[in-house]
Amino acid sequence: MRALYPVPRSSADGSRWVRPCAGCRYHLVMRWGILGIIAALLIACSPAPSTRPPKAANEIPRISPVPITPTCSQAPAAAVEAINATLLPGEHLEHAQTIDVPFTLVGANIVDASGTRVSSHDSWIIWHGKVFGLSSDAWQRSGDGRDLIDGWSEFNDVVGECVGSAN
Repeated sequence: MRALYPVPRSSADGSRWVRPCAGCRYHLVMRWGILGIIAALLIACSPAPSTRPPKAANEIPRISPVPITPTCSQAPAAAVEAINATLLPGEHLEHAQTIDVPFTLVGANIVDASGTRVSSHDSWIIWHGKVFGLSSDAWQRSGDGRDLIDGWSEFNDVVGECVGSAN
């Protein structure tokens, strides 16, 4: 007995089921065969899953993580001036320090015009030439950069220790 296939037309007896001719079965087999080949090619040509290990909590996108034993040094004058330009009128940095990482990270205390410390152990990152704060007083004055670095609080702690030892 031949199989019945639904088609979008009526058969002679009024039902929507008709027996396909030999040529119709050929077309059905060819259509599904071609679709199967295309599906197999799409699966075979899809990119392999990434073999890159997952990002560590302290890893910066496309930049290496914090060194285990950071080297503290005086922050570059150009970086200090760029950060001073983002502070409130009369405020400036004191005891500005940086650590040895492959981007510009500066930690410092904020003092007002009379030399009174307004905020302690703040940190900033200079990202593509723009200044962003990592600590609360820094980002309130300079813009929030906490989403630029994974594990930003660890960077803040490390450079904060440098600033504390420079006092």
